Amino acid sequence: MGKQRQVGTSQITGGNIMSKLAHFFGFKNKPQKNILPENWAKCYAMFSSLGEAVILNKIVYDKWRKPIDYLILDVNHPSYETLMDIKREDAVGVLASKVYGQNKAPFLEEISQSLNKNKSHSIDTFFPEINKYVSLSIFNLSDGQFVTVFSDISERKQKEIELAKSQHLLESIISQSPDIIYRLDQEGKITFISEAIRNYGYSPEELIGSNLLDMVHPDDKTDAHYKVKERRTGERSTKTHELRLLTLAESPIPFENVFVDVEKEPSFVLDAEGQYVQLDNDKAEFTGTQGIMRDVTSRKMALKVLERANEELDELVSARTEQLEKALDKLVYENAIKQQTEEKLRLAQLELEKTVDIRTKELEAVNKKLELELSNHEELDWELKKYLNIVEQMGDSIIITDKTGKIEYVNDAFEDYTGYSKKDVLGKKPSILKSGKHDASFYKNLWSTITKGEIFRGTVINKKKNGEVYFKQETISPLKNKNGEITHFVSTGKDITKHKKIEKSLRESEDNYKALYDNNPSVVFRLSTKGKILSINSYGANKLGYTVEELIGKSLNELYHKEDQKLQKSSLKDCLKSPKQVLNREFRIIQKSGEVVWGDETMQTISNHENEPIVLVVRNDITGRKKAEKEKEELQSQLLQIQKMDAIGTLAGGIAHDFNNMLTVINGHAEVALLSLDKEQPGHRHMISILKAGKRAENLTRQLLAFSRKQIYEPQILNMNTLIADLEKMMRRLIGEDVSINMLLKEKLPSIKGESGQIEQILINLIVNARDAINSNTEIASEKKITIETDTIVMDDAYVSKHVGSKTGNYVVIAVSDNGVGMDEKVQRKIFEPFYTTKEVGQGTGLGLATVYGIVKQNDAFIYVYSELNRGSTFKIYWPICEHKETVKEVDSSEVLLAESHETVLLVEDDESVRAFASSALEEIGYRVYEASNGKKALDLIKEKQLRPNLVITDMIMPEMNGKELVSNLELIMPNIKVIYTSGYTDNYIVQQGELLEGINFVQKPFSLRKFTQKIREVLENDNMYA
Repeated sequence: MGKQRQVGTSQITGGNIMSKLAHFFGFKNKPQKNILPENWAKCYAMFSSLGEAVILNKIVYDKWRKPIDYLILDVNHPSYETLMDIKREDAVGVLASKVYGQNKAPFLEEISQSLNKNKSHSIDTFFPEINKYVSLSIFNLSDGQFVTVFSDISERKQKEIELAKSQHLLESIISQSPDIIYRLDQEGKITFISEAIRNYGYSPEELIGSNLLDMVHPDDKTDAHYKVKERRTGERSTKTHELRLLTLAESPIPFENVFVDVEKEPSFVLDAEGQYVQLDNDKAEFTGTQGIMRDVTSRKMALKVLERANEELDELVSARTEQLEKALDKLVYENAIKQQTEEKLRLAQLELEKTVDIRTKELEAVNKKLELELSNHEELDWELKKYLNIVEQMGDSIIITDKTGKIEYVNDAFEDYTGYSKKDVLGKKPSILKSGKHDASFYKNLWSTITKGEIFRGTVINKKKNGEVYFKQETISPLKNKNGEITHFVSTGKDITKHKKIEKSLRESEDNYKALYDNNPSVVFRLSTKGKILSINSYGANKLGYTVEELIGKSLNELYHKEDQKLQKSSLKDCLKSPKQVLNREFRIIQKSGEVVWGDETMQTISNHENEPIVLVVRNDITGRKKAEKEKEELQSQLLQIQKMDAIGTLAGGIAHDFNNMLTVINGHAEVALLSLDKEQPGHRHMISILKAGKRAENLTRQLLAFSRKQIYEPQILNMNTLIADLEKMMRRLIGEDVSINMLLKEKLPSIKGESGQIEQILINLIVNARDAINSNTEIASEKKITIETDTIVMDDAYVSKHVGSKTGNYVVIAVSDNGVGMDEKVQRKIFEPFYTTKEVGQGTGLGLATVYGIVKQNDAFIYVYSELNRGSTFKIYWPICEHKETVKEVDSSEVLLAESHETVLLVEDDESVRAFASSALEEIGYRVYEASNGKKALDLIKEKQLRPNLVITDMIMPEMNGKELVSNLELIMPNIKVIYTSGYTDNYIVQQGELLEGINFVQKPFSLRKFTQKIREVLENDNMYA
């Protein structure tokens, strides 16, 4: 019998206990304030001595007033400890879920229903937490308090199980017993009679309700009537007597002397022996009679045979005696044959004695056999009596049919299950219970099974009398007679409708879980404590490139990347040590294809259906996220590098600006001094040295300006292949004869827009760096190789998204590769920073690649380096293809040009030393010069002097008013004023990304006197040139 919660009534309910307590102390329905302290003490003493476990509790709600647990306030001792095996101090003041070691408090739903309905509630149920059957009663008090009373009914439940077994045994005994078992009411009418009555021509259905005396032989009715009356008048003992029954069928042992004539149609007479038991109710009132009738016809016949044998023996003895007498008489007359006659007589006597002895022994054997049969029947009578009541009281439905399927008997449980009474179904077939849920083949197979003598076991869907469909767990057994012929079928069954509903719900839940499990877009493993894969969902196996079967039994650790296997084992151990803890880790798994994928895994120890620990692992693919994070890190690194380079560039530009002002003065004065010195004079050599040092310093600041993208240039339409070809000889001289250069130049390469000097700077710097890298890696000439390549490429969004600073479009690619020492990532991150170098002291300024970077960025191009240690490096520059053709006018002169007609020049410069040098130099070559330290003062000077200068030379960056603002104001007074701008680095007023705006005249600081005067003459003599 399964351990199920069953509604029932306990033998001693908690209601009786609470009622007795209340009545005992006389305070039932009285307020508590009237209860005396001594009565409370008595009450508590009685409470503690009760045999049942009595518990005072208080319900616990959540914030939505939903019961979630209950608090144990008090228990009676020691009954509670005996039943629950829990100490009182471990229970009082503790939540029920904690006391019984469960996530949910026991019987919370039943208690909630009782509290909601404000009604007491009793159930018989199995208490799994203590492994006992209990009777539980729930009584509501007030303020959420309630009493629970537990009684141990395990012993009673065990007896019920044994009773069910006995009922099943009795059912078989009664159905196969050759004796007639019956039950009569107070009036002697038949309420039950067994199948054995069919052997005598009656059916049990016909006899129900009829008087048993109607079947008794007329000669025995008086005695039988007296016996029945005797039972009604108070006789309490069990009686046994013989009577004869009228039968409607041939006697199973047809002796001729059993035929009698009666008033009815000729019939057979059955000699029967009856045994009666009085049935009383609880008040000892006579309610009826039940008994067993055994066919003693055979015994009666045997007795009559014995009597006839005795009579025949007597007749034989008498005949023999007569013969002897005649022989004696004859001997008197026949002496001659006396001896012969005597001998014959002696032999005849011996034969007679022998015959009598044999027949006597045969009769004694028959008597012993009859006595043994009587003894066995008496024992069976008592067994049948014991099980008779059990059949009726069984909880399972019982149906007995004849071999054709007609119902001959149903018990009370059948009526409870189906709603049909016995009268409704007796004589009918079980097909009245058909629900229409089974097809014809189901019933055909069922009938085929039992008619072959086999037992049918299965679930049958039937319909009650009210039309309600129910499920029945049914067993149908055939009953056979001593010849092995089927005479009856017995069906026993239990209503399992509730179980079927639960099974359906569980099946649906399982199907939903399985669908969710298999199609979950995560990889879900269940692992043994050793890390073996117990199961994996279909999605997960497919995701890893395996079938489910391939992975079952495999160690999960084998799938992990070698670098992650140790951590995975450690995580599994940590998970098993802390079952309630959810661990989260990121691991790499190698798919069947060999691809490495990242996963975010959560691990937790759970229990399987056998309450054994297993580990649940849920893995989500984060490969895309990891790649994105890596790309993000790279992009952030690139962005930080760009920002860093911009910051350094801004600093370098500012330094170069100040240097250019100082170099303008130094180099300018040196040039002016050289104009007045002969080569033989001592000062000439010193001035040359000063001028050379100034030029080197000028180159240094030019590199700083190139890096900071503040260098001003005038671009031309160029072909990269032509520039490389023109520089080839010089590059070969720079790298040496032991390094080979391999040119891979794309034919018909599109033009670009740039300044040839800047591109030459780029190529020379890259070639020199490649040479140094190769020489650091090897001394073998045949292994020293530099490759210069050109090509075209179209940059799309995908490429641009991964390379910060790049833009979509068409580009010419210039690549310079070497097989030198290479660089690690740390070096690569710093190579474009100014003054950073890996070369030895004195072998490099650290500005070469910084200059390359600045020129590339200034021309809206971009550069990337690809390098590995000991394998070489490749620098790739992506330069925008030129879409428009332009021409640039070049001025080439090596002379210092003098002024004509003493033109007037307004010189505006905030640096006093630069202004003084420029003013004195211009005056020496014939110009009339007016000076101002900023734009505002220049305007004031023009207004004050009413000046109309031929040319305005102005610095761009000045306090109060800059050069561009000054020119804007001058154009209002003198629309065609000619202007030359000077500056140490670019700004957004006259250039765009370092390229001069159209119509702008500009001289880059530091400027030489020659270039300065050349620009002045160019502007003054060109009528189309104006600011």
